[in-house]
Amino acid sequence: MPNLDKAVLNTVVWADLATPDVDKARAFYGELLGWSFTGGDDPKTGFYTTGNLHGRRVAALWQKPPEMSGPSAWGIYLGTGDANNTADKVKAAGGETLQPPMDVMDYG
Repeated sequence: MPNLDKAVLNTVVWADLATPDVDKARAFYGELLGWSFTGGDDPKTGFYTTGNLHGRRVAALWQKPPEMSGPSAWGIYLGTGDANNTADKVKAAGGETLQPPMDVMDYG
């Protein structure tokens, strides 16, 4: 697998799991995939914890709030040069965005 330091347009650039039990998910994915984890102690960020492999961030887990309906689910993020334009294209093609584009801390 190549080491990429920049997101590549039109590819998966990040993934995170919304789950009601972050500790259980951390144990499962840690054992299954050999991930170690950093963070996860801040309730203001949904106990967002980053999975790491060989010193690189690979995905994240966060605690789904009780009011969020539906099962645990992976969120998949695709690289784009203009998130607002991409969201407009999705809508124009008959698709739906569940959440509008937003900045995520210092990551974009």
